[in-house]
Amino acid sequence: MNEKGNDLSADTNGKLYVSLSTKKGIVIKDEQTTTEHDISGNLTMHPSGAWGLAYSYSNDTEKITFQDGTILKEPWILTSMDDDEARTGIFKQVSLIEIGNEHIMVYGCLVGDDAPYKIAVYDQDGNQQLLLGRDPSDDSASFGYITGVAETSNGYIATDGNARVLYFWSKDGTLLGKIQCSDIFGTSYPWLEDMKVADDGSAMLLMTQKREDESASELMVFRLTGF
Repeated sequence: MNEKGNDLSADTNGKLYVSLSTKKGIVIKDEQTTTEHDISGNLTMHPSGAWGLAYSYSNDTEKITFQDGTILKEPWILTSMDDDEARTGIFKQVSLIEIGNEHIMVYGCLVGDDAPYKIAVYDQDGNQQLLLGRDPSDDSASFGYITGVAETSNGYIATDGNARVLYFWSKDGTLLGKIQCSDIFGTSYPWLEDMKVADDGSAMLLMTQKREDESASELMVFRLTGF
Protein backbone atom coordinates (compact mmCIF):
# COMPACT_ATOMS: atom_id res chain seq x y z
CA MET A 1 0.00 0.00 0.00
CA ASN A 2 1.51 3.31 -1.10
CA GLU A 3 -1.20 5.56 0.30
CA LYS A 4 -0.73 7.65 3.41
CA GLY A 5 -2.77 6.79 6.48
CA ASN A 6 -4.36 9.56 8.52
CA ASP A 7 -5.61 7.62 11.52
CA LEU A 8 -5.53 4.16 13.09
CA SER A 9 -8.05 2.35 15.25
CA ALA A 10 -8.03 -1.22 16.55
CA ASP A 11 -10.41 -3.67 18.19
CA THR A 12 -9.87 -6.59 20.54
CA ASN A 13 -10.34 -9.08 17.68
CA GLY A 14 -7.01 -8.17 16.13
CA LYS A 15 -8.38 -5.91 13.40
CA LEU A 16 -6.69 -2.64 12.47
CA TYR A 17 -8.79 0.08 10.85
CA VAL A 18 -6.76 2.47 8.70
CA SER A 19 -8.22 5.79 7.54
CA LEU A 20 -6.45 6.84 4.35
CA SER A 21 -5.75 10.31 2.97
CA THR A 22 -7.74 9.49 -0.18
CA LYS A 23 -11.03 9.67 1.77
CA LYS A 24 -11.40 5.93 2.08
CA GLY A 25 -9.97 3.22 4.30
CA ILE A 26 -9.06 -0.40 4.81
CA VAL A 27 -9.35 -3.06 7.49
CA ILE A 28 -6.32 -5.26 8.18
CA LYS A 29 -6.11 -8.54 10.08
CA ASP A 30 -3.13 -10.90 10.26
CA GLU A 31 -1.20 -8.53 7.97
CA GLN A 32 -3.80 -8.94 5.21
CA THR A 33 -6.33 -6.40 3.95
CA THR A 34 -9.75 -7.90 4.59
CA THR A 35 -11.97 -4.94 3.68
CA GLU A 36 -11.76 -1.79 1.59
CA HIS A 37 -14.35 0.94 2.14
CA ASP A 38 -15.31 4.48 1.12
CA ILE A 39 -15.78 5.90 4.61
CA SER A 40 -14.29 9.40 4.44
CA GLY A 41 -12.50 11.11 7.32
CA ASN A 42 -11.36 9.25 10.41
CA LEU A 43 -12.94 6.06 11.73
CA THR A 44 -12.75 5.18 15.42
CA MET A 45 -14.03 1.75 16.42
CA HIS A 46 -15.53 0.49 19.65
CA PRO A 47 -13.09 -1.98 21.28
CA SER A 48 -15.47 -4.84 20.46
CA GLY A 49 -15.32 -4.02 16.75
CA ALA A 50 -19.13 -4.13 16.62
CA TRP A 51 -19.46 -0.50 15.55
CA GLY A 52 -17.54 2.73 15.17
CA LEU A 53 -17.89 6.45 14.50
CA ALA A 54 -16.69 8.31 11.41
CA TYR A 55 -15.91 12.02 11.68
CA SER A 56 -14.22 14.80 9.73
CA TYR A 57 -14.09 18.44 10.89
CA SER A 58 -17.62 19.88 10.47
CA ASN A 59 -19.07 17.04 8.40
CA ASP A 60 -21.83 14.89 9.85
CA THR A 61 -20.70 12.18 12.25
CA GLU A 62 -21.83 8.68 11.25
CA LYS A 63 -22.24 5.43 13.12
CA ILE A 64 -20.56 2.65 11.14
CA THR A 65 -21.32 -1.06 11.37
CA PHE A 66 -19.53 -3.80 9.43
CA GLN A 67 -22.09 -6.56 8.93
CA ASP A 68 -21.92 -9.69 6.75
CA GLY A 69 -19.67 -8.08 4.18
CA THR A 70 -21.68 -4.87 4.02
CA ILE A 71 -21.08 -1.49 5.65
CA LEU A 72 -24.04 0.20 7.32
CA LYS A 73 -23.98 3.98 7.83
CA GLU A 74 -26.40 5.99 9.91
CA PRO A 75 -26.27 9.54 11.32
CA TRP A 76 -24.89 9.90 14.83
CA ILE A 77 -25.88 12.75 17.17
CA LEU A 78 -23.59 15.46 15.71
CA THR A 79 -24.96 16.54 12.34
CA SER A 80 -25.12 19.73 10.23
CA MET A 81 -22.38 21.25 12.37
CA ASP A 82 -21.76 24.06 9.89
CA ASP A 83 -25.45 25.03 9.75
CA ASP A 84 -26.71 27.15 12.66
CA GLU A 85 -30.35 26.30 11.95
CA ALA A 86 -30.11 22.57 11.26
CA ARG A 87 -27.29 21.66 13.67
CA THR A 88 -27.76 18.89 16.22
CA GLY A 89 -25.39 18.77 19.17
CA ILE A 90 -23.07 21.24 20.89
CA PHE A 91 -20.14 21.25 18.42
CA LYS A 92 -19.47 23.20 15.24
CA GLN A 93 -16.24 21.27 14.57
CA VAL A 94 -14.95 17.88 15.73
CA SER A 95 -11.22 17.17 15.85
CA LEU A 96 -11.09 13.86 17.73
CA ILE A 97 -13.35 11.01 18.82
CA GLU A 98 -12.24 8.22 21.15
CA ILE A 99 -14.46 5.28 22.10
CA GLY A 100 -13.99 3.32 25.32
CA ASN A 101 -15.86 0.35 26.69
CA GLU A 102 -18.34 2.59 28.50
CA HIS A 103 -18.16 6.10 27.06
CA ILE A 104 -17.48 8.12 23.92
CA MET A 105 -15.16 11.14 24.21
CA VAL A 106 -15.50 13.92 21.61
CA TYR A 107 -13.06 16.84 21.36
CA GLY A 108 -14.00 19.84 19.28
CA CYS A 109 -15.03 23.48 19.09
CA LEU A 110 -18.33 24.46 20.69
CA VAL A 111 -21.01 26.50 18.96
CA GLY A 112 -20.69 30.27 19.22
CA ASP A 113 -18.34 33.12 18.45
CA ASP A 114 -14.89 32.65 20.02
CA ALA A 115 -16.20 29.44 21.60
CA PRO A 116 -13.63 27.24 23.33
CA TYR A 117 -12.57 23.72 22.45
CA LYS A 118 -13.81 21.18 24.98
CA ILE A 119 -14.19 17.45 25.51
CA ALA A 120 -17.71 16.06 25.79
CA VAL A 121 -18.27 12.63 27.32
CA TYR A 122 -21.28 10.66 26.05
CA ASP A 123 -22.74 7.32 27.02
CA GLN A 124 -22.99 4.67 24.32
CA ASP A 125 -26.48 5.89 23.38
CA GLY A 126 -25.18 9.39 22.66
CA ASN A 127 -26.41 11.09 25.84
CA GLN A 128 -23.99 13.75 27.08
CA GLN A 129 -22.65 13.03 30.57
CA LEU A 130 -19.78 15.51 31.09
CA LEU A 131 -18.08 18.52 29.52
CA LEU A 132 -14.36 18.75 30.26
CA GLY A 133 -12.33 21.93 29.94
CA ARG A 134 -12.89 25.56 30.86
CA ASP A 135 -13.17 28.86 29.07
CA PRO A 136 -9.99 30.39 27.60
CA SER A 137 -9.98 33.08 30.33
CA ASP A 138 -9.29 30.30 32.85
CA ASP A 139 -6.05 28.64 31.76
CA SER A 140 -6.29 25.75 34.24
CA ALA A 141 -7.84 23.65 31.48
CA SER A 142 -7.80 25.78 28.36
CA PHE A 143 -6.53 23.46 25.66
CA GLY A 144 -3.88 23.94 23.02
CA TYR A 145 -4.67 20.91 20.84
CA ILE A 146 -5.89 17.63 22.30
CA THR A 147 -4.38 14.58 20.58
CA GLY A 148 -5.67 11.80 22.85
CA VAL A 149 -8.39 11.14 25.44
CA ALA A 150 -8.68 8.02 27.56
CA GLU A 151 -11.01 6.79 30.28
CA THR A 152 -9.34 4.83 33.08
CA SER A 153 -10.71 3.26 36.26
CA ASN A 154 -10.26 6.55 38.14
CA GLY A 155 -11.31 9.12 35.55
CA TYR A 156 -10.19 10.73 32.32
CA ILE A 157 -6.80 11.71 30.88
CA ALA A 158 -6.19 14.01 27.92
CA THR A 159 -2.92 14.70 26.13
CA ASP A 160 -2.33 18.22 24.80
CA GLY A 161 0.09 18.07 21.90
CA ASN A 162 0.66 21.82 21.67
CA ALA A 163 1.20 22.42 25.39
CA ARG A 164 2.99 19.08 26.03
CA VAL A 165 0.66 18.62 29.00
CA LEU A 166 -1.43 15.80 30.50
CA TYR A 167 -4.77 16.68 32.13
CA PHE A 168 -6.49 14.49 34.73
CA TRP A 169 -10.18 14.54 35.69
CA SER A 170 -12.15 12.44 38.15
CA LYS A 171 -15.14 10.36 37.06
CA ASP A 172 -17.48 13.26 37.86
CA GLY A 173 -15.51 15.66 35.65
CA THR A 174 -13.59 17.49 38.40
CA LEU A 175 -10.20 18.68 37.16
CA LEU A 176 -7.62 17.02 39.42
CA GLY A 177 -4.53 18.59 37.89
CA LYS A 178 -2.17 18.79 34.96
CA ILE A 179 1.50 17.99 34.47
CA GLN A 180 4.15 18.75 31.88
CA CYS A 181 5.54 15.78 29.95
CA SER A 182 9.06 16.88 30.83
CA ASP A 183 8.24 16.55 34.53
CA ILE A 184 6.70 13.09 34.38
CA PHE A 185 8.57 11.45 31.49
CA GLY A 186 11.82 13.38 31.34
CA THR A 187 11.25 14.40 27.71
CA SER A 188 12.43 17.68 26.20
CA TYR A 189 9.91 18.86 23.58
CA PRO A 190 7.91 15.91 22.22
CA TRP A 191 4.77 15.89 20.12
CA LEU A 192 2.08 13.81 21.83
CA GLU A 193 0.75 11.61 19.05
CA ASP A 194 -1.94 9.49 20.70
CA MET A 195 -3.04 7.63 23.82
CA LYS A 196 -4.83 4.31 24.30
CA VAL A 197 -5.88 2.22 27.29
CA ALA A 198 -4.19 -1.18 27.51
CA ASP A 199 -5.88 -4.40 28.62
CA ASP A 200 -4.49 -3.98 32.15
CA GLY A 201 -6.03 -0.52 32.49
CA SER A 202 -2.82 1.45 32.06
CA ALA A 203 -2.55 4.30 29.56
CA MET A 204 -0.14 3.91 26.66
CA LEU A 205 1.19 7.24 25.39
CA LEU A 206 2.89 7.65 22.01
CA MET A 207 5.23 10.60 21.47
CA THR A 208 7.69 11.67 18.81
CA GLN A 209 10.77 13.71 19.58
CA LYS A 210 13.89 14.78 17.72
CA ARG A 211 17.20 13.33 18.84
CA GLU A 212 19.61 15.77 20.40
CA ASP A 213 21.80 15.69 17.29
CA GLU A 214 18.63 16.21 15.15
CA SER A 215 19.58 13.21 13.02
CA ALA A 216 16.09 11.74 13.26
CA SER A 217 12.78 11.81 15.10
CA GLU A 218 12.08 8.87 17.39
CA LEU A 219 8.80 7.29 18.40
CA MET A 220 8.61 6.82 22.16
CA VAL A 221 6.00 4.76 24.03
CA PHE A 222 5.33 5.32 27.73
CA ARG A 223 3.08 3.32 30.03
CA LEU A 224 1.23 5.36 32.67
CA THR A 225 -0.11 3.38 35.62
CA GLY A 226 -1.86 4.21 38.87
CA PHE A 227 -4.75 6.33 37.56
